[in-house]
Amino acid sequence: TTLFYRAEAEIDKLAEDYVANVKNLASEQRVQHLQKIENAYTKCKEYSDDKVQLAMQIYELVSTHCPNIIHLIWNAMS
Repeated sequence: TTLFYRAEAEIDKLAEDYVANVKNLASEQRVQHLQKIENAYTKCKEYSDDKVQLAMQIYELVSTHCPNIIHLIWNAMS
């Protein structure tokens, strides 16, 4: 989660810097700055995709094993 928020903060900072300085940047500098923003978005998306995959794996794990655990507890209480 921390990596995601760092990437998100990096996007915010890069975007703010770009907007504040766009008039003073040469064409090549603008392109380079926009590429940095795009790379930060890509990194953020990868972190988001990883989080979704992890959540799906946890859901599958819990939904598979939870009924077994409940059954064992129920039998132990009987």
